[in-house]
Amino acid sequence: MPLTLRAVSHRYRDGLPWVVRGVDLEVADGESVALMGPSGSGKTTILSVLGLLTRPAEGEVLLDGKLVAWRHASELRTAQFSWVFQTANALLRRSAIDNAALQLIARGAQADAARSTAIAELERVGVGHLAERPARLLSGGELQRVCIARALAAAPR
Repeated sequence: MPLTLRAVSHRYRDGLPWVVRGVDLEVADGESVALMGPSGSGKTTILSVLGLLTRPAEGEVLLDGKLVAWRHASELRTAQFSWVFQTANALLRRSAIDNAALQLIARGAQADAARSTAIAELERVGVGHLAERPARLLSGGELQRVCIARALAAAPR
């Protein structure tokens, strides 16, 4: 089922210019979509609305054809989505595998199962050989891959 934006507009405070205006977008399960545009054109804002991190000032967000109830957005977001931010967010004193397993453990998975899933995802993104290395010793690109592995390990929709 799709994730849909209907006539979504957003600005961060009254009186400021609209960051995005009248966006219609539908993303199907398993579909890849690229948002392209110059800095400041609203790409991150659209992603933030799609990921239920930001409630739009105007318009509707639908998940599986149902209007998102923003009072339940946190639960929907946790159950359906994983985020990888532009700046790598990791526990630098912990290993790559500990970081990749973090979201699963936070959701109540057993440590062994979480580590098994995490290593598979680290392998998938090309840094499985670095699983035991502390995050602080990884390059920026390697660390970002660990964050991607963490997001994938949670099996987001």
